Amino acid sequence: MQHPDRTRILHFVRHGQYVDDPDVFGGVLSPLGRRQAGVLGKHLSDLPIQKIWTSDMNRAIETGDIIASFLPSVPVECSDLFREMIPTKVKQFKVSLARRREDRRRLEEVQERLLKRSNSRRHELVVAHGNLIRALLVQVLRAPLTSWVQLDINHCSITTFRVMSNQQIRLVRYNDCGHFPASLVSNENLI
Repeated sequence: MQHPDRTRILHFVRHGQYVDDPDVFGGVLSPLGRRQAGVLGKHLSDLPIQKIWTSDMNRAIETGDIIASFLPSVPVECSDLFREMIPTKVKQFKVSLARRREDRRRLEEVQERLLKRSNSRRHELVVAHGNLIRALLVQVLRAPLTSWVQLDINHCSITTFRVMSNQQIRLVRYNDCGHFPASLVSNENLI
């Protein structure tokens, strides 16, 4: 039997468009990225979000801060758990086996920590990175982990999972940019 009052709804958001900055860990949002985060924050302000998680990379922190300005009473927690990752071998990148193993460990930890039912109905927001969101999606769908590179994901798009009271996980939406006019949609910097 399902208990809708024990459902966790997790909204994963890719950070806004950014530019690399050698002096800032994770780059800085571009003017377009700041606009994307503002439009997204306004869009999310109608949801009963109870917690915001962000990666500790600057582009995610900036995005989370802009979104949080539309949700002033919602607590924000920053964590290296939600950092960018490359959990499998990718032809054009040389990533050590140790790093890929660490990224897969973090992916499992995200699942264990967040993709579990709640004792009450709750909405949570995670501002993270495209590779983490794509890898998490293929894990939830039980597709081969290597298939994450075949997915596209836009800046400030929303991917939502519903964790049911029986622990089943449902994909509600992926890469949703319906809150944007076409001029705000971007997805560069993907592997």
